[in-house]
Amino acid sequence: MLTKARFGANAPADTQAYAVILYSSPEKTTRSVKRHDVIPSDNQSVNLVDHLKEKKPVERFVMTKVEKTGSSTMLGILARFIMNNKLNVLTSCKGGHINWTNKKSWTIGPRKEEKADALVNHALYNKSFLQRFMKPGYKHIALVREPISWFKSAVRFFTSAGPGEIRNRFHYTKPGPLKPEEVATNDSLLFVTLSAPGHPDAFFHLAQLQWYGFNYADRNNITAINSFITSLIEQADVIMLYDQFDASLVLMKRKFHWTYLDIFYKSYMFQPKSKKELSKKSIERILSKEVNLGDKLLYDCMNHTWWNYPELKEQHFWEEADHSRLDVEPIHRDLPVLGL
Repeated sequence: MLTKARFGANAPADTQAYAVILYSSPEKTTRSVKRHDVIPSDNQSVNLVDHLKEKKPVERFVMTKVEKTGSSTMLGILARFIMNNKLNVLTSCKGGHINWTNKKSWTIGPRKEEKADALVNHALYNKSFLQRFMKPGYKHIALVREPISWFKSAVRFFTSAGPGEIRNRFHYTKPGPLKPEEVATNDSLLFVTLSAPGHPDAFFHLAQLQWYGFNYADRNNITAINSFITSLIEQADVIMLYDQFDASLVLMKRKFHWTYLDIFYKSYMFQPKSKKELSKKSIERILSKEVNLGDKLLYDCMNHTWWNYPELKEQHFWEEADHSRLDVEPIHRDLPVLGL
């Protein structure tokens, strides 16, 4: 039996995606298993059909690499696909962020072409630039994470011992990362900004929206935020929910006509998860209009859209997502930047 509890607390109440599904032992598949079919083993025989292999796989895509949404793990998955299929990639010449306004900071290769097949580096989403430098027909992969979960992870990362330049901006010298509660209750930390091309203007304030190209100057305009989100949803071909990561990969596999070998991964965790909880007052503060209500609206809209994808209601989707065990073993180390 699969219930709403199985799918997680963030499943919207008005979708049938988490409706109770009762199933008996599925029939064993009678088709021959091809070399590239990977059928997870289980005590119960489950028919996991690798859907629509006769269709041409998607080989043109853009991932908006939103920090702390599983984007480094996605980078590894997509970089492997890029290399295996010899795709041309738009990538930064130095560092991990692309500055659209400085053509010398990025390049397209390895083939000398004017337009790329794929983009998976950090780059603020900009449709006009993408239309100029990406081949037509690319698919947009949009990542998102529930704002409170994102905030706690971002605080641990941006105030850790790793990014020294960022630590200096916090005037933070004691070892170890700051606690999320410390940042949530200190406006000088909560609204700290960064003047760096190719990066959001603020670390913890509407950062997810900014990665999608939202103008930080409109941060107090809820009408502008809602209008922006509506337009963004129309441009997203597949949404990746952090809290439904494996199911999102299965969704992408089906939409892109990929195989299991294209989506197996090892997760890249830059900081171990913290057990420190935020106070109720701090949670209310973070989700307020003055702070990250915009990111909550983005998440809520993307979450609603994700749960209403028709693929989630297809036969065997949740069996496939539940039994795939795509994450082999988490590892803790830096992920090399995809370069030429």
